[in-house]
Parts: sequence; structure tokens; C-alpha cells
Amino acid sequence: MSIFQSLLNNADDNVSLDSYIQKNYAQIEAFCSTRVDSQQIELDNFEQFVLFKTGVIEKLDYTKSYNRGFVYHLIDYCERFCSTSAIVQLYHIIQDNRLNIGSRLEASMLYLYNVPSNQTFVDRFNDICSKLQTAINEEDDNDKRAIASFLNYYSYVVYNTSEQFSSGVFLKYTNAIENDSFPFLKNDVIQECFALDYHKPEILYNIVQKKIDEILGRNEEFIIQPNRENDYLIESDTEYARILNNTPRTFQAIRNISVQQINQFENKDDIYYSLGRGVKILKEEAQLYSYLNSYGNMHEAKMLSALHKLPLEELEGKNIEIYDWACGQGLASIIFREFVENHNYNIYNRNIVLIEPSEIALKRAALNVRHFNGQCQIKTVLKDIDSITKEDLNCDSNSIKIHLFSNILDVEGFSMEHLISIIEQTQKGVNFFVCVSPYITDAKTARIDKFVQHFANQYNSYHLYFEIENQSGEWRNSWTRVIRLFRVNL
Repeated sequence: MSIFQSLLNNADDNVSLDSYIQKNYAQIEAFCSTRVDSQQIELDNFEQFVLFKTGVIEKLDYTKSYNRGFVYHLIDYCERFCSTSAIVQLYHIIQDNRLNIGSRLEASMLYLYNVPSNQTFVDRFNDICSKLQTAINEEDDNDKRAIASFLNYYSYVVYNTSEQFSSGVFLKYTNAIENDSFPFLKNDVIQECFALDYHKPEILYNIVQKKIDEILGRNEEFIIQPNRENDYLIESDTEYARILNNTPRTFQAIRNISVQQINQFENKDDIYYSLGRGVKILKEEAQLYSYLNSYGNMHEAKMLSALHKLPLEELEGKNIEIYDWACGQGLASIIFREFVENHNYNIYNRNIVLIEPSEIALKRAALNVRHFNGQCQIKTVLKDIDSITKEDLNCDSNSIKIHLFSNILDVEGFSMEHLISIIEQTQKGVNFFVCVSPYITDAKTARIDKFVQHFANQYNSYHLYFEIENQSGEWRNSWTRVIRLFRVNL
């Protein structure tokens, strides 16, 4: 049975629909990530569900992140297939419940909802581009979805209006390129699509839709690394290593190295923008410096706010193992170590496993961790999360495992199901999970809660210690945070 037919059958009232969404959120999210041809055959069922069950959908409890994420995916589906009939119903739910769908989908609303005339498609060009640029700069993990949304907008106008308005959008695009108004418009795929003849709307539409499907494919940055389980990667014989050797064992002292180093680069702004809001896989040392300079204080503040809720008394005198997922430069691990030392607890940190797809960052992480803790055994795993195997994560079932997820669970570039499966297969015994991310959109928060909710639903030993989310302006320095801290015995 199709996903939307199942939703239709389980939406007699808001209670039954809520229950179905909670239990099947992973499948709903996974469906919305499949290829366009697989999704398109569901369009009729989707529109029937939204149109017939609007009253039920609007009565869902939107304090629950999975319901907010669910509506986000409905809007995303509307945008992909330009379902203007469904968008009218969903728009009011978004407004009434103040749901944060993000700038990209807000841009899509500008050409799918409340369009009084075809000239509006042209007049809203700059507003659409502005929101898409904001999504790229401040919200999304990369520029792919925003580029796909822009191409969807263009092909929609070409296919559904006359040449007059296609020409108007084309002229707006040309002027924006000349004035460098929106950097994302320089993307090669966008330029290829605007080189097509809009006087042949059906041909252009079909080509652009295929391009969109290619863009929304698997993130090529997340590649499978060879198994190097016997390798111990650590930075050595570098200027940074020499400076670090004479640096106090505090997070701020380590960050100050990067602050001083990045200020020596004349192109430090370009280096900062190459970080892609801190989610790109880093390849150059200058990026390491820029990342810690730009995001280090925020990392520390969020991680410390979570660690203050960690029951250190339960770890007193115990052997622990740390798993630092997508560790970057090992910031979460060293913040944890400094925090424990400052609170004078006797916690024996036997092993630290650092998992990271960037080799240059992983080597520096090992060096940073070794600087803080010269006695523990460090294992480095040069892989992205989708590439992790059971053999990478052998653990001691008698030790207490602490999993540090700093700014990674909200990232859409990996399979949450694979991560959960690997943890369940390898991490037997007592596990603490420290999950810290920025608040960006409701859908990203729902992704984090999908991870948490799995353990809450499957294990009676699950215990939640702390959860909080703050949007911009609700916490210090206008930083945002989503924190989930829990324990489970696997």
C-alpha cells in the first residue's frame, strides 16, 4: 500500500493520525527522499489525503516535533510537484501554528500560493531568490535543494504561462547575474537550464525536471572510505602541533591558536564561506582554523549546556568509552574532558573513538584529544556515517559508552536508520547520548527526535535527562540550540 494511502486510512481523527506519524515518520521521510518518478506516482493519493483530511491534519499537536516535520514534508512534496490545490490547505495550517518551514519552502510559497496574475511570477523573482539565498547561507546543509527549488520555479513558469512571462523571468535572471545579486544563480546547472530555449516549454520542462532529480540525488561529498581500522591517524610534525605542545589544556586556549592563525590570511572571508555553514567536509588547514574561529565558542556553549545535565555521579569511578560522531577537530571530546576535570570527578576515560570523513580534520582531532588525555586509547575511523560497519565499533559491554553528537544529527546527508542499526548491533551495555545541534527548521529538529524516539519506543531502560530547543533570540548571543540528553541500556 502506498504511503499516502496508508495515511488516508489511518487519519480517522487526529489521535490515530498522530500515532501513525510517530510510528512511521522514518518511512515518510525516506519516501520524500526517493527519486522523482517513485514519488510522482503518489501524487493523486497525496492530494486526496491533504484535501480530504485537512481538518484532521490541522488538529494535530504541533508541540510535537514529528508533527511539525510531517507538515514540512507535505509542503516539500507540494513544492516538488507544484500541487497548488494542496498548498492552499496546508498554508493555513502553517500560519495558524506558526510552523517554521524554512526560507526555501517560503520561497516556494511565493510562486505556488496566492498568485493573482502571471505577472506576479516575474515580480516576485527577487523575493524568491532572496529567500533561497538565505536558505543556502543560513539553513540548508548545502545548496542543492535551493537550486532545485529555483529550477522548479522557472520550469513551472515556462510550462504554465506564455512566452511573455517566461521572458520576464529570464530577463530578471540575466540582470541578477550581471549585478551579482544572488551568488547561487552562478551554479553551472542553473546556467545550463537558462541556456535552453524557453520557446519550447515542454522540452525545457522535461529537461529541467531530470536535472532536478539529478541534483536531489545522493550527496557526492559523502563517499565510502576504505576500511582503515588498523590505522591510527594523527597530525604530527606540523606548525600547529608545535604550537599546541606549549598550549594550556583548555578549549579556549586551543581555539585561540585558530583565531591567531586565521587572521594571517588575507582571504579569510572566502575561507569562511567555503565552510558551507560548517557542514562541508573540510579539506584545507585554513578551513580548520576558520571553523574553530567562527564556530568554536558556539560549540562550547551548546555542549556545556548539555553536559551540565549529565549525571556525572553515575559515572563516578566507572570506565567509560567515548564515541565522537562526525567529530571534526574533536571539539566535543575535549570539551567533555575539560568539563569532567573541572568538576573533579574520577571518571576513567579508557577509549575514545573519533569518526570523521575529513582526513585533515580527523588527524587534528586525534592530536587535540591526545593533548588533553595522554593515557586513553584513541581509535580513528576515517569514514562518513553511512560507511560505518560493525567492525569499526568494537566496544566493551562492561564499560559505559558516551556518544557525542555535536551538530550532526540534523544533517540530512546520511541514513538515520543505518546509524541506529550500527549502534544497536555494537554498543551493548549502558549508553549515554549527548545530542547537540542548532535549531534551523522544524524538519531538522524532527530528524533529531526521530533518533531519540526510536530508543524511547524500543527500550524500557530509556531515560531522558534533558531536552530543550531555542530559536534565534531565545538564548545567549542569539545562538540557537536543540539538546537531547538520554540514557539507554542496549
